Parts: sequence; C-alpha cells; structure tokens
Amino acid sequence: MRRKNLRRLLLAASVIAVLAALNLAPLLAPPPKMEYAEGDVVEKDLYAPIPFPLPKDSTRLVAEQDSAAAGVLPILTLKEEVETQWRQTLRDLRTSDSIASELPLEKRELLSSKLLASADSVVEVISSQGYFREKEDLAARKVVILMEEVEIGESLDNILGFWDADTLIENSARRHFTADKQRAALLTDILRRIILPNPNLVYDSKETEARREAARNSVSPYEGFVERGKLIAEANSRIDPLTLKKITALNAEIEGNWRLKLQLFIRQNLLFILILLVLGLCLYLLRRELKVREFLYVTMLLVVGFAASLILRRFSIWWFVPTGFLALAVAMFIGPLEGILLAGIGSVLIYLPWQTEPEFLLYALLSGSGALLALPLMHRRIGFVAAFGFILGGGVVARGIFILTKVNFSLRELPMLGLEAGINSVINFALLAAAFFAAERLFGFTSTLSLTELADLNRPMLKELSLKATGTYHHSILVGSLAERAARVIGANPALVLASGYYHDIGKMAKPQYFIENQLDEENPHDGLKPRMSALILANHVKKGLIMAERCRLPRPIRDIVAQHHGTTRMEYFYRKHLETKDAESVPEEVFRYPGPKPQTKEAALVMLADSVEAAVRAHGFTDREDLERFIKEIMDEKISDGQLDECPFTTADIHEVRKVFTSTLIGIFHPRISYEKKNNATSPKKNSKKSSPAKTRKKRS
Repeated sequence: MRRKNLRRLLLAASVIAVLAALNLAPLLAPPPKMEYAEGDVVEKDLYAPIPFPLPKDSTRLVAEQDSAAAGVLPILTLKEEVETQWRQTLRDLRTSDSIASELPLEKRELLSSKLLASADSVVEVISSQGYFREKEDLAARKVVILMEEVEIGESLDNILGFWDADTLIENSARRHFTADKQRAALLTDILRRIILPNPNLVYDSKETEARREAARNSVSPYEGFVERGKLIAEANSRIDPLTLKKITALNAEIEGNWRLKLQLFIRQNLLFILILLVLGLCLYLLRRELKVREFLYVTMLLVVGFAASLILRRFSIWWFVPTGFLALAVAMFIGPLEGILLAGIGSVLIYLPWQTEPEFLLYALLSGSGALLALPLMHRRIGFVAAFGFILGGGVVARGIFILTKVNFSLRELPMLGLEAGINSVINFALLAAAFFAAERLFGFTSTLSLTELADLNRPMLKELSLKATGTYHHSILVGSLAERAARVIGANPALVLASGYYHDIGKMAKPQYFIENQLDEENPHDGLKPRMSALILANHVKKGLIMAERCRLPRPIRDIVAQHHGTTRMEYFYRKHLETKDAESVPEEVFRYPGPKPQTKEAALVMLADSVEAAVRAHGFTDREDLERFIKEIMDEKISDGQLDECPFTTADIHEVRKVFTSTLIGIFHPRISYEKKNNATSPKKNSKKSSPAKTRKKRS
C-alpha cells in the first residue's frame, strides 16, 4: 500500500512539474519585435510592452567615459619608510660602512655634529613638503596623496620635484654655513646622495588606472529609460529618428535577452510561490493537519488554472477565470472553507499579473463564489450542471453590474456578455470534470457523489451480502443509518459514515453461520469449538473484509473504517469462556482482541459505536427510554475506558451528542407495539392494549 501511495505522489509531482513548465512557457517567450523603418506611418498607437533602456551613441559614450577618466587625479603614495631611511643614513655617517667612506679624506674630516644637525633639519623640511621625482612628467596640476588609509588632495606646485629638491638642498646648505663654503659643499653633496635618488612620494599607476576605469564604468550607457506601457508612437504618425532609436532599443532588449526571460520568470514565480506559501499557511491554520497530497492537489489545480488562463489569452479569450473550478474542486475534496479561501486567492492570482480593471477581479470572485453554491448538490450528478449554471450566473452578474453603470451603455453589449460568460462556464465545467477524475484516481480522494453511489443497496457487493448473510445485511443497514444521523450532528462526513456502515461487515460473508445474527434457529457452530478458535474466526472477518474491499476497489477511507471498526476491542464472551478452561493462563489476552488499529477518525469511531450499540440493544432489549439511555451510556463508557477512542478527535461534547442521537434513533427503530390477540380469543380492547418492548416479547417466547 505504501509503495502504491508513493507511486501516486511521484506521479502527481511529475504532472505538476509538466504543468508548471506549460505555465511558464508563455512567460519565457518575449513579446514580438516591432519592424519599422524611418519615415514609416504607424497604423496604431505603439506602447512599450516591457520596460527598456535607451542607449547612448557609441561616440558620445566614449567621449563621456574619457572625460570621466580624465577627471581622476593622479595618485601619489607616501613612503614613510623612505623618510626613516634618510634619517638612519645621516645617523650612520660616522660608521666605516656609510656613504661617508666614499668621500675623500679631507672632506670626511669636516664632518661635525653641527653639520649633521643641519642635514637633519633639511630632511625635515623636505619630508614635510614631499619629494616627487617625476613631478615634471605629470600634466595634472593636482594630485591625491595616500597616507595609509587617509587621502589628501594637494596642488602639485606645493610638492618638490627633482630640481626643486636639489635647489632646496643647495640653498639650505649655504644658509647653514655662510662663511664655510667647504662644509656647505659637503652638506650639499651628502644630502644629494641621500635624498635625490630616493623620493618619499611615488606615483601609484595601478591605483590611478583602477580609479580611472571605475570612472569610465560609472558612466551610464543609457540616455534614458522607457517605462512599461509608455507611448512610443501615436497612431498615423511617422517614424522619426528618436522613435526609431526607441524601437531599435526595444528590439535589442527583446532579441536573445536571457536576463529579460529570467526577470519574467522570477517576477511571475515569486508571486506564485508566495501565494502558495500563504495558501499553505491558511490551510494549515484551518485544518492543523494538512497532508502532502492535499497541498500537491491544490498546487496542481493552481498550475492548471494558470496554464489554461495563459494559453487562452494567447487566443484573445480574456474573460476566462478558473476560480469556479478551483473553488469547487477544493471544496468537494478538502472542505468548504478551503474552497472559499482558494476562490479569493485564485482571483487575486489571476488579477495581479495583468492589473486589469476592478471589474475583472469582481468577475473572478463572483464566478468562484457562484460555483460554491452548487456544493450541496454535488452528491448527485445534477450538481455538475448546477455548477455550470452558478458560474454562468456569477459571471453575468459581475459583467452586468459594470456594463449597466457605464455612461455610454449599449444593448448590443449584452449578447457578447452572455457569450463570454458562457465560454467561461464551459471551460470551468470541463476543468472541474478533469479535476474530479484526477482527485479520485490520482490523489486517492473520495467524493460525496462516489460515496452516495456506493451506498446504493443495489450494488453487487451489498446484494451478495443480503443473500449470503441476511442478518449481517440488516444489521449493517441499521448501523449505517444510526451513524449517519450522528455524523450530521457532530460535523463528520455523513456520506462516508453511511457507506462505511453498509460495508463494515462484508468480511462475514466468508463464514456467515459463525455470527449470531445469521444463525436464526440453526445450531451454533461455536458450541463445538474452543474459545480461542472462535475468537480467531471472529477476528478473521476484519481481514476478509479488507480483502473483499480491495477486490471491489472500495475507496481508501471505507477500507480504513473496515479495518478500524472494532479497534482492539476484546471479545468478552469468548474471553470469559476461555478463563473457565484449563489452559486459561497459557493463552495471552491479546488473542481475544481484534487486530485493530483503533479508530483514527470521527467517522471510524462513529461506525464502531453504532456497531456495538445496535448489536447490544438488539440482544439486550430495553424497557423504557431511561433504560435505553443507561444501557447506551454503559456501552460507550466501556469503549472509552478501554482506550478505543484515544486516537481519534472525539470530544466529550461529541460523545454526549452521539448518545442522544443513538437513543432517539433506536427508540424509533425498536419502538413498543400493540399486542394483538386472535379473533376467537378476543376480549375487550382495553384489557389487551398492553405495550411490549423487545425484551418483554422475548420473555413471552421463552
């Protein structure tokens, strides 16, 4: 069974993927190109079907990029380690391996502390101004100096070039040693050797080119932007150069533009996915137990609806909205509230992408709401015809409201209104029939219509039951009727309960004589069997029932109730009889319990309670209403105390309501009757008008 369900889910996922591809195909196909030449006359207004940029001429674009790059100032990097090297070299002049060793001996003897101090002050002046050796090679008169993470704009005139630094060194040396020309010349020579080959400002060509390239790229290649829906050319006008430029830009944007396709894909599907998530959240809040197949089913319906809308719009069928079939297909198999929710969400989904008039949104809402009016009739085939009529009526009302309120209203519009609404109804009708088939065959849902047909007493399985196990047949009819009335009170599915009540004991057809309701006056075959064997025979009717149900292709919900209608109840009569035997301790109690599982739904619990109560009341009888109420309460309390209702959503209020329904129904079925005497023994009617219950009648017969 699990493999079968897995195959169904995989098939459903595959169908959804295919339908999604069909749905997205129209979106990924760009609008057709416009073919015009300069001087052509435009026959109708031309609007931009998509937003697109208007590119600049290549000559203009290059000029603007060059201008932007030229505006970037050269970058000079400050090398602080060079300044440190200058000072360190001055301090090392007295060592043997310094540049002083390269000087003649007579010059080395002129080195003094004053000379070194003077050299240090000159280095300080050059460091503060900055020394850039290639100053004369730059055309720009301003530069940007990078100092670690700080940028400073500076005029190139304030920075020392090669000849500026050389002149500054010579003048500073003369100023420090005005009267000593030899030491002035020595200081000049030393500073030239230390500073001039090693500038502390260096041109950063890599950073400068990077910034110029960034400036070029920052120039927009477009001179404007044309919004979607913007008028490009008026009807009966000629194509001028500017208009031709716009048309050329539009065609270039459309032709082979994968980005445009991707944008269309994302724009449409983000909305689609968002709405699906909202729908899933709403379904979860409504049900708290949303199943995967239900979400897949709703997703498939939405995809089919969208695909149908897009395809039909290609053929100019604008007034088709799938909300009618969406709402009814969901309401039939998941719930009315979910159907109302999908009608609203489907209307928004259809309305938003095209952003048409509010009339279209009202048209979608009334078509979906109208379809839901047919829901009470969907247990019969006439319900499909009613759905067609209600969808048609909703569309006509919506369109009629707007047409009748128009200033220039014309009666000629009414036939077209009816035709458009009729086409919408026909397509919704066809999609609803397809959704009905897919829900039952592909997703395993069961409709009220199918359940009603299965509850037909002329069905072959029920006919066979009436012939092979007459007592079981009549018991099943009563169980179905009893449970159906209770289902209507507590909000369960009446059609499912009725059909399940009819089929819950079909397994007894395998050995009908072993069940008390079919024995009549025959000998009881259990008298010659051990209690353990009798228990196995009774429990086996559940397994046989499941086999027969699968063979007849009964829906999964009915098969589940066949398996759960006894839960794990203990067969009390045979268990107590077993306790009186010698091997009472060798056989565990589980042998005398039904295999289960326990009821998982309200419907399964109702069939279990109706089955137990009907059989017990028929066997036990009752004297009056109070006796019946007490007896039914005892039976239901036994089921509760045994934990048989622990796994289904049955509440205390539900149990109270079910007990009341069972009491009133069984009073009507087993009501007291007047006891009539034969004519030759007739006496006064007053003496013989006594009432007798099933219990009293049984006492008389015994």
